[in-house]
Amino acid sequence: MSKKNMKVFLSVLLLMFFSTSLLATCFIFSSCTPKDSTPNPDFVIAEEEARRSFNGLMACANKDPDSPGFGLVSDQYPAPGSTSNRASIQSTAYLLGAMPGAIKSGWITKADAQKWVLGTIKTLRNTESFRGFYYHYLDINTAQRYLSGDDDGSEVSTSDTTFMMSNLIVCGQYFGGEIKLIVDEMYYELDYTFLVFNDGNRDLLRMAFHPEYSFDPVTREYNYTFYSKSRQRTINAGEKAPAGVSNKREFTNAWDTYAQQLIFYILGAGHPDPLKRLDKSLFYSFDRPKGNYGDGEEIIYATNGAAWKYQFSHQFVDFRNTVDEEGVNWFENSRRATIAARQFAIDQSVNYKTFNENSWGFSAGTSSSSGYGSFYGSPPVKSTNLDKICDGTVMPYGAISSIVFTHELSIAALKYFYTIPELQVGEYGLCDSFNYWEIGSDRKPFYSNNFHTINKGMQTIMLQNYYQDGLVWNLFNSYEPVKDGKAAIGLRKI
Repeated sequence: MSKKNMKVFLSVLLLMFFSTSLLATCFIFSSCTPKDSTPNPDFVIAEEEARRSFNGLMACANKDPDSPGFGLVSDQYPAPGSTSNRASIQSTAYLLGAMPGAIKSGWITKADAQKWVLGTIKTLRNTESFRGFYYHYLDINTAQRYLSGDDDGSEVSTSDTTFMMSNLIVCGQYFGGEIKLIVDEMYYELDYTFLVFNDGNRDLLRMAFHPEYSFDPVTREYNYTFYSKSRQRTINAGEKAPAGVSNKREFTNAWDTYAQQLIFYILGAGHPDPLKRLDKSLFYSFDRPKGNYGDGEEIIYATNGAAWKYQFSHQFVDFRNTVDEEGVNWFENSRRATIAARQFAIDQSVNYKTFNENSWGFSAGTSSSSGYGSFYGSPPVKSTNLDKICDGTVMPYGAISSIVFTHELSIAALKYFYTIPELQVGEYGLCDSFNYWEIGSDRKPFYSNNFHTINKGMQTIMLQNYYQDGLVWNLFNSYEPVKDGKAAIGLRKI
């Protein structure tokens, strides 16, 4: 055989080999093709509600690039006239933390998202802070401390700052560059040790801070600075505060029992500055009350059993398959609490028309009876009076945001809520709450027709973790101080 014919023969042989390999590959994977090309219907509806919620957050944002408040997100939609300029730092940050998932889903381009995130982070960076902690509410136009009437203004919030920072960390890990530099600077300023005090038996963290209420360690009295929209003056020690202004202390309340604060200790214990690093004992010093609902499993429960308290830290910290030094699996604890809440709704369906196996969710939001309701929850709870936690109101986001714990139950609830047109707030997804009242009542059904952006924000993050394979979890938990913090408090894989 000539060299020319030999080359032709080898070429044909190679072509046959690769063609056969390709056909074999196609055959092996052909059975998977229909499955891969058909969207998971649970993911589809989850992503749809997340998209609408994301758009709802954007609808509430200050979009003026020349405004000092650019990027700030109002507290609720539609915003009541009396609080139309009130922005929440946590809601603002949720819009940022949801950006990586929004880019992946094609809701926004990476370039536009990066521009929005950078601009908003600069807005937050330029607002007043104390030891790295920020005011709970800001004026959406000025980015100054939110003031209402003649009250003393918004508090500096440990919780809202922590969840703001957690969203920013997600952005820093995703975008890198200047965004990460600013986020790292803000995190470095965060000093949880500033909040540590001893209640006589143990060290705890304070919950909130009012910088105008300065304590004089010599006189053991407080000097107050009274803020209002029209005036500001100092109230000397011993002087009675103006009418309508309470003599508040600098620090208020404490994280003395289990709630949403697990993530605080991780960010504090992992701090790169030893002088700002929390001791791990703080993670084990708050009360861990235990109880169960009916024949259900034992739960370390939040005081009023509100769903958001079992959900907040889990938006960012991946507690799956981990236990702490006392053997507590916090992910499993929240799963049990979710199952108990659903069972409570089923059991209470003999009393309330709102409840059924797919209609549940007890959390904070718009109340059907008292404006904003932070008291809704489900057993086990500290109080034995169930009227204090239940009046027939369902918060849809309460069930949906547990999707990472109980995806089948939460998806069933989401699908049920989507069968009720009155629950939709335009193109922005589900409203805060609804209530069909007691069995036998002739009261008209209540639909809130609004939503609080903090609720929409958490729901969006939880949904993205569900249908985007833990996207937010992966970004947040890749942050070195988070890794260090989890190790420092003794979390370990099981």
